[in-house]
Amino acid sequence: MRSLSTILITAVFILLQSCNNKEPYQLPVYHAKGFVISQEKCSVDSNYNYSLLDLSIKNTSAETGDSITYKGVKYYHVFKTLSTSNTLHKPGNKVEFDYTFLNNDHAKTQSTSCDAPDAETFLLIDINLLNVKEIN
Repeated sequence: MRSLSTILITAVFILLQSCNNKEPYQLPVYHAKGFVISQEKCSVDSNYNYSLLDLSIKNTSAETGDSITYKGVKYYHVFKTLSTSNTLHKPGNKVEFDYTFLNNDHAKTQSTSCDAPDAETFLLIDINLLNVKEIN
């Protein structure tokens, strides 16, 4: 009986130890090329407005983004990001970057509590940009 309890304790110990050897969870990183459509109008301070990006040039994620109409033009594969980068504040700039989704279910967000008098916001997937660079 004693050897059975020793085997059982050893098996439980080994099982518990194997659970501690996992790597920390890393968010998947995707690569994209696209262009800046514009910025949302929500805050009077432009650093707090989301940049609207069309990732129709290249996107390694299966997530395709959404379609919006902005100033009479239809855009496809649109995402948004909050960034202070001047590159993302200039409509028409072509950009290349890596990105992650802010949450696992790729939930859409829309700015609220806007203080801009002519507020215009969109319900889109919010992404976190890494290594942003302007391209030709």
